[in-house]
Parts: sequence; C-alpha cells; structure tokens
Amino acid sequence: MEARKKTSKDKGKKLISQASQAISFDNMLTINWMEKGLLNEVRDQCRCRCWAIVSCAATESLYNINNQPTQLFQLAPQELVNCVKKDYEACYTCSINEGFRYAIQYGIRCEIDCPFLAQKHLVSIKTRIRFKNTDKEDEDGIIEVLKKHPLGAAIFLTEKLKKYKKGIYEEPNEIFTKDANHSVLLMGCGTDKETGKNFWVIQNSWGTSWGMNGYAKVMRSSSLPTGSQPILSRLSYPEDVDQFVCSKEQIIEYCPTR
Repeated sequence: MEARKKTSKDKGKKLISQASQAISFDNMLTINWMEKGLLNEVRDQCRCRCWAIVSCAATESLYNINNQPTQLFQLAPQELVNCVKKDYEACYTCSINEGFRYAIQYGIRCEIDCPFLAQKHLVSIKTRIRFKNTDKEDEDGIIEVLKKHPLGAAIFLTEKLKKYKKGIYEEPNEIFTKDANHSVLLMGCGTDKETGKNFWVIQNSWGTSWGMNGYAKVMRSSSLPTGSQPILSRLSYPEDVDQFVCSKEQIIEYCPTR
C-alpha cells in the first residue's frame, strides 16, 4: 500500500504533541485550540511585529476552524508591517485592531506569497475579514467567544514575563495600571488542579524557546484579588473571513495606495 503523503495537519499535530508535553497541561484545560491541529506554529517576531503576527494568527485560526483545510491557511504579517504605516520604520508600535482594519480595507496576502522581507510582486490571493472588540471584564463572555475561536489580546510587558518559563503568570496589581504594550493570541483556558486557580493560555511570538514551548498560562481575573485589573486587555477577534481571488493579470503595488 502506498504511504499517505504527509500534510500540514500532520506536521501541526506533531508540533501540538510536542507543545502539549512541554506545557504539561494534562486535563486542566477546558478550552484548548492547540490540540485541535488548527493553529499554526509559534512564530518568532524578531524584536518586533507582535501586533501583526497576532492580527494574522487570530484571522487565520478562524478560517482554519471554519473551513478545516488540508493545508493550514497562513497569512503574512510582513504585509501589515510594511503597509499599515508605510512611512514608519519596519519595527513600530501598532495595535491588533490596526491590522484588522487594514485587512478589512485591503485584505492580506498569504504567507507563501509574502514572506518576511518580501518585495512588490504579482498578487494572487488575499483575504478580507470583519472584526469585533470585546473589552469585557466578564470572563464568561470571553470564554463564549473562545469556544468558537482564539482572540487577540494585549498584555503589559514586564521583566517577569520576559523570563517566564512555567507556572501561572501573575504580577502585582499596580503593574496593570500601565498601558498594555505587547500582543498575544488567547487560545485556551483552564483551572489548575492543585491550586484551583483559573488561567488563560496564550501563544506568544518569541519563538519556542520562551515559556512553555512558546505558550504560557496567565491568571484570569476570577483568581486575582478583588478589585484587580485583568492581566489581558484589549481583546478583539475577527467575526468572519472571506477569501477572494484577484485577477492573475492584475498587478497591484505591494502596499496599496491610500
């Protein structure tokens, strides 16, 4: 019998298995999109681009969940970095929603057509989306969305977060009076069996050497002291994803004209 050709889902399942073992979640997760084989691998943002990576990750995960493709759909953060603020340097501060707004107006190329440091070229496929914000402190509302797909979120970047290796991440409440300045993908939640503490699971963009193979547990508000601000804020997510094909004869600028 001829051996079955491996697909991106097979590769994804291998990565998921490795990540799950590293994270040691056991049966603590009530929602875990990682185990479904529909999330792309952890990226390395190379000192910047976290917002662009999360904008793409939230969008492509929704498409993968809704369509169950043989080859996982992956969008190009490089287009957002190059085009959202064309007059800025390659590494600049922006928001997940700015990435969504760009996608709504112009669409986003696929990763295969626009890898990091890509140049102007013929466009074949782009993706259009609609998105919604949810800054609710109500965990139940966030969890209802999370049951359907991952969300983009913001977190304040601390030295403790940079050095995080395992366990449930939390910081003194005064930290969270500052503006969140780093983007992550919220892709799961659960409860620690021993402590009973509730946590979110985030996928970061610092490569697999950070945290638990690129992932981390973050304390949910329900397990923080009364009156504490949530660690994750500015949650937003795509509501719908459409794929459309440009004319093969149509050549457009790498960054659309405003």
